[in-house]
Amino acid sequence: MMISAESYYEEYLKNKPIYEIQKCIRNLKKEIGHCKGVLEKNDETNTELLICPSPQTKISCNLMYLDIAKKALEDAGGHYVMSASEIKVEDFNNKLNYMKSFIFEIGGFFGGYTVHSITLEPEFRYSRFNRYMPEDASNREDFGYHKDEFIAMIKELRLGEWKHKYVDPCVLDGTQWELTIEYINGYKAQKFYGSNAYPWNFNKLKDIFE
Repeated sequence: MMISAESYYEEYLKNKPIYEIQKCIRNLKKEIGHCKGVLEKNDETNTELLICPSPQTKISCNLMYLDIAKKALEDAGGHYVMSASEIKVEDFNNKLNYMKSFIFEIGGFFGGYTVHSITLEPEFRYSRFNRYMPEDASNREDFGYHKDEFIAMIKELRLGEWKHKYVDPCVLDGTQWELTIEYINGYKAQKFYGSNAYPWNFNKLKDIFE
């Protein structure tokens, strides 16, 4: 069972020496990494996917605990050193402030591919269409989010720690997806691709458009 942020602080961080807080941070990162591995393994026979709370819930809670632990470490006089993965996430998120377009495509050979296209510059616009029938594009002025809200949600996905390719070689058809981000200031466009395999928080990306 996961506990509240306040309970975690009281039990594991409050008035604790630096070395104990650092131990908590290491344990939280280890658990987060393990749960991400479980979700990305794409193995439906893995019983860990059936345990409550789910790996997804554990990650969300542990990331919250980690933020609290970082602050507790600073308050205790320690200094938090970012990992290489965290630096990549921060750098990637900084680039997202300069997004020109965000294109998310998902589907399969028999059902067609739905393309969600968002233009951020020079104006914020959203359109949706089937790649096989682009003439039927649905242009929506009201996407449901403002530009700043959309950027904030994409930052929460922590794309900087995603791999650029996720492929399950055991499945030939199924679902394929692609994400392309272009920028206005000369940054190289970034692409992610998958075939029947996904990053640990892929559903959060899908939820944005559903």
